[in-house]
Formats: sequence, C-alpha cells, structure tokens
Amino acid sequence: MSATPPELPPLAATQLRPTGSFVTVIGWIAFALALLGAFYGLTQVLGGLFMPKDFYLRMMNPAGQPLSLPPLMQWLYTHTLLVGSIELVLSSLFAWVSWNLLKRRDWARIAFIAFLLLGVAWQFGSLWMMRQIVGGTLAAQNAAMPPGQAMPEEFAETMTNVAMLMGGAVGLLIAALLGWVAWKFTTRKVRDEFVR
Repeated sequence: MSATPPELPPLAATQLRPTGSFVTVIGWIAFALALLGAFYGLTQVLGGLFMPKDFYLRMMNPAGQPLSLPPLMQWLYTHTLLVGSIELVLSSLFAWVSWNLLKRRDWARIAFIAFLLLGVAWQFGSLWMMRQIVGGTLAAQNAAMPPGQAMPEEFAETMTNVAMLMGGAVGLLIAALLGWVAWKFTTRKVRDEFVR
C-alpha cells in the first residue's frame, strides 16, 4: 500500500471576463433613473384614470378662462393617461435592459446603446419644441395674474430668449454626454466584458 495519493488531473483554467467599474456605475445609475421614470409614469397613469381629462388645465387657471396654450402643451395636459402609459412602459423596459446590462448580457449592451441614441434624438427634438413650451408657460403665468398686471411684452421676450438659450445649451450637453456613453459602450474594452 502506497502512502502517496494518486495525482489528480490538472484543473481546467477558467478565464474570467474582466469587469470594469464604468459599466457597473452606468448600469446602476440607469436602473435607478428607470425606476424613477416608472414611478412617475405610474403616478401619471393613476392621475389620468382618476382625474378629469382637463384637470391640469383647470389647476393652472383656477379663474376658469381657457388658457391660450400651444397645441403641443394642450395635448400633453389633456392626455396624461396616454403619456403616463408610454412613460411607464418605456421606463420599465429601460429598467429591464439596465438590469441585464449589469449582468453583462451583450444584447442588453446593444439595447442600451439604442436607448441612449433615442435619448440623443429626444434632446434634439426637445430643442424644436422648446419655444412652444416656454411660450405656453409664460401664457399660463400671465393668465394667473390679476387683470392689468400681465408680464410686459419685452420682459416675456427676454425670458423666452434666455430660456431657449439655457435649455438649448443643457439639451446639447445632455445629447453630447449620451452620445459619448453610447460610443464608450462600443469600444473593445467595454465589449469584452459582455457575454455573447
């Protein structure tokens, strides 16, 4: 009887995928934002179900006179159920993609890039809608003022220009950031972290 045990076969070398903190941090931020968006969408859906269709319009002008809002804002304020449902669905889908991004699934990386590029397109689209939104906001403020105390025309024009400039700068900055993150997710170093 021999005192030495038989030799075991060598263990197969397991190659672990390198994981960096970039994907983890972006994934958790995206997941948290998606949950916030889903919660907001849910509150909009509940508001659309239980409140009258023109609730927000009446709330903005308790005096009862109809507001002179741009068509886009009029539509948004009277279709909260539809807008909330779309936000709830898209945010839930984004949360699911973000969760799978954290699990390093390659399809989630591609879907995440698509969401980022959709965000870039949304930022540029919002630049087009901004003049309507700012004009509608100022009109709602004027409607809430007592008669004879409306905002002076020059001040309203200055406010519109400042809001357009600041909103445009922020929109372009967000679009650039989303574009950079989308590009980063196409680099080889990040792609190597994902299971294909």
